[in-house]
Amino acid sequence: MLSASAPNEFWDYLIDQSGLTTERLFYQLGNFDDANEFLSNIDEGNTYYEIEKKIDVGKGTFSFVNHAIQNAGIEEKVEEVYEVEINYFSYGLIYRIDEKWYYGPEWFIENALRMAYRINILHR
Repeated sequence: MLSASAPNEFWDYLIDQSGLTTERLFYQLGNFDDANEFLSNIDEGNTYYEIEKKIDVGKGTFSFVNHAIQNAGIEEKVEEVYEVEINYFSYGLIYRIDEKWYYGPEWFIENALRMAYRINILHR
């Protein structure tokens, strides 16, 4: 899930800056206590997903995603960002960096992007 939702360098940055293990970072971003809670949530939504709606995000969201990615030391710029609705019940962000698409569920990717953005502000 991590590599599908952002470049590996992004996750390396968050792990390094937060001091969390990969596993703890993942659970914190998803607001899960442990693997059992995560797996029970995944089992509930373990179905085929289809994008029902793709919406251009505004300049503010686009800029936020791009800054968070740049803060993590990724040189390539974000090229496109969309909010997507999946099977009429789940939302997320899909974005493209250097011809590669990334997707993250809203509850996960937005927390990760906020964390990267805040870390940069704290280090100024």
